[in-house]
Amino acid sequence: MLGTPACMAPEQINGSVVDVRADVFAFGIVVYEYACGVHPFDGSTPLAIVARVLESDARPIANRCPDLSPGLAEVIGRCLRKSPAERYPSASELAAALDAISAMASPGSDHTTWWSVHQIAVSLLYLAGAVLAWQVRDWNETPVTVSLFLALGAGCTIGCVLRGHLVFTSRINRAHLTAERRRTRRATLTLDLLFAAVLFVDAILVSHLKALPAVFAISLALGIALAALVLEPATTTAAFGDERMTSQSVDFRFQIGLQIAPLATSLSIFAQSVNQSTI
Repeated sequence: MLGTPACMAPEQINGSVVDVRADVFAFGIVVYEYACGVHPFDGSTPLAIVARVLESDARPIANRCPDLSPGLAEVIGRCLRKSPAERYPSASELAAALDAISAMASPGSDHTTWWSVHQIAVSLLYLAGAVLAWQVRDWNETPVTVSLFLALGAGCTIGCVLRGHLVFTSRINRAHLTAERRRTRRATLTLDLLFAAVLFVDAILVSHLKALPAVFAISLALGIALAALVLEPATTTAAFGDERMTSQSVDFRFQIGLQIAPLATSLSIFAQSVNQSTI
């Protein structure tokens, strides 16, 4: 028996006839370990690794590396099948499968373009909200409306900078995009919901003077909130295929929404009391 035990296929360990599919198995082990830093059949000793290769299935790499594309995870999983007949029959077919994944994940894909369009569209909604807040301040200038205008202006600046940074990274430094999306995810979501809540309150403050602009502001606030909670996870999943990370973040998104909802309700009650006192 020749070969490195940690990279041997089951049929090679058993002394059966081997072919190129044993090399496909070894390739799967190397790529698996390269992707997540752990051997797929990790054991404390070489003998333990050999035993797990023969008796256990590899833990799905998607469980260890949720940011890995589902296509690549599927290719690695097929390489590590126990039965040689279930693996890629040749290196050329394995290479073709990897080429297909690269083509699907190319920066110019339609899904990635739509993700970038979403980031730009939300930035434009921020700008529209800030302009509307300036109009509200002009129609009903009070310390409250001035403060809300300043808050929305600051939120617009921060939001546009964060989303512009993500679009720039997707075009110029794509290798770091996953890390940057993860780093800014909580900030952008919290900012989206806070911006929507403050804009909603601003709309209530002007509703007794300008009904139509108030309806537009409320619609804009609801649109920003729904985009953060529903549309952004969908476009992110379509663009990058990280369904696992997105599904795990659904509860996180709605938890933040539930935390901000009481604040929005309190601000709405305050705005209504201000309106009643000024009528």
